Amino acid sequence: MVYPFSTNLQAAMNHYPAGNFGLWFNKLIPVNDDAGFKACDNTGGTTNVANFYKRNYDAVTRSDVLRDALSKRHQAQAAFCRRYGSAGFQTIAYRATLRAPFVTGIGRSHPGETGMTFDHTLGIPFLPASGIKGVVRLGHILNLIDDPKAAASLIHGDELDDTDPVSMVPQLFGGDKRKTDDVEKCRGEVIFLDAYPEKVPSLEVDIMNPHYRDYYDDDEGRTPPGDYLDPVPIQFLTVPRGEVFIFRAVLPRDEILSSALAAAFISALTELGFGAKTAVGYGRFKVDEASLTKDTSDPGKAGADTAGPKGEAWENANLTFTPGNQEVTAKADGKTAVYKGKEIIPDAIAKKFFKTRKASVKQVMVEPIGNRYRIVAIIP
Repeated sequence: MVYPFSTNLQAAMNHYPAGNFGLWFNKLIPVNDDAGFKACDNTGGTTNVANFYKRNYDAVTRSDVLRDALSKRHQAQAAFCRRYGSAGFQTIAYRATLRAPFVTGIGRSHPGETGMTFDHTLGIPFLPASGIKGVVRLGHILNLIDDPKAAASLIHGDELDDTDPVSMVPQLFGGDKRKTDDVEKCRGEVIFLDAYPEKVPSLEVDIMNPHYRDYYDDDEGRTPPGDYLDPVPIQFLTVPRGEVFIFRAVLPRDEILSSALAAAFISALTELGFGAKTAVGYGRFKVDEASLTKDTSDPGKAGADTAGPKGEAWENANLTFTPGNQEVTAKADGKTAVYKGKEIIPDAIAKKFFKTRKASVKQVMVEPIGNRYRIVAIIP
């Protein structure tokens, strides 16, 4: 077993549990030099590598630094949405729960045979905005095909004319836009944001079980896909069902466009799925359609809430901390919200807050849980 990088980097790995798992997974893993430099665990074993990766990931998820960084990422996205809201835009946001495992980047080159996409700075699984845009665009196209009126005017032969402004594809997603007898390039009016987990997600180990591995690995084509070949399970990492992701997009205030985009999001989340292996059911989400948020022109409204569509923003809130049960309480306008844990407190006020056990902040983002409220973000 070797670590194929400098001794200085190997020494730095002693601090890894407080570091970036994505960086470690892609750059700093050990390999077995006696087995063709295959990925291995810290003992040189090559048969249970994914579980070795999972153990290292689990160590990182216990870091308060990571939880705080993810909270700040949600706060930044919420602030972005509010800023656009004050400029006459609106936000569509969903809090969506995985109802099947999710994996993305599985085809990326990696010594362990299967890769995975992690956010560069946080090192956790996420959905890049570009990928979200592509799946939502497909959802919109399929909705047009299923609409008899739209299909009648847009489908010519076996093709749907997505350059026709009637399709709303150019307005929403950009591309070619037909004008009379000419076609021009245009930019889509929707700004898609990366989708992040609501909290640091767990990872699980799954397997693929190809029966004809020798056949697929034979570049010379001499091995047939015979039933006598033995299946060789391949392990890979997934985000398990039950984890929650927050999806956000910003667009100009237009009821027709926002309704079309909302319907496309629902199709993408619940029917098409995101990431890899969607053909076998991976990457599907469950979302409450009533939780859609459309109006965020007023920064005090819930549209750009960190926790997604059902949230509220409380201005000028007062915070208190109870050390015994590690509970943070926020009060504003006669309403109360709570959060169990210290990680919700931003670094800017943490030292003073935990010393005095009280603070006044500019804004607290909350979500209703039954007849109570839960704090999801704090803006000092």
